Amino acid sequence: MAELDPAAGRFTAPVVAAQKAGADWGWYPSAAIGSDDSVHLAFVDATKRALYYTKVPGTPEIIDDGYREDGTVTSGLVRPVFHHVGENVSLLVKGTSVAAVVYTDSTAHELLRAARGDAGWTHMPITGSAVPHAGAFFAAGRIGGSTLVSASYVIDLPASDAWVEVFKGGL
Repeated sequence: MAELDPAAGRFTAPVVAAQKAGADWGWYPSAAIGSDDSVHLAFVDATKRALYYTKVPGTPEIIDDGYREDGTVTSGLVRPVFHHVGENVSLLVKGTSVAAVVYTDSTAHELLRAARGDAGWTHMPITGSAVPHAGAFFAAGRIGGSTLVSASYVIDLPASDAWVEVFKGGL
């Protein structure tokens, strides 16, 4: 991360905002600035396929680890899998803290919303979880007052169709 120094007319020397040995961090970043000029980042760990959040400087925390239980195996046990989450993330800050994170589950083609609470992150599908569904790609989100507006590009390959879906809901 580098900051513009208006007096000098140039950027400061870059510093590492988040790092973990052996991890391929920093994919698909989304940055937001709080009303107190705090810097917030959401990004993907491509090694684990997980979505992370950090307030700079700070310790990164997992928003979504991608773990899902997709059906069962022939013996009846749950089939654990890891989905690719976080590609196309939109980090939304209200005041000095994170209000919501809108992102995609690229494996299931879902548009999701995550909120940070005292017990950690909660996840809620916005679209894509219904069957049949064409799929959600390229997440975007904005906050207006107490309203969250999110959008997703949809590709319906069997029908040779594509469109943009817009969703409006409370924070």
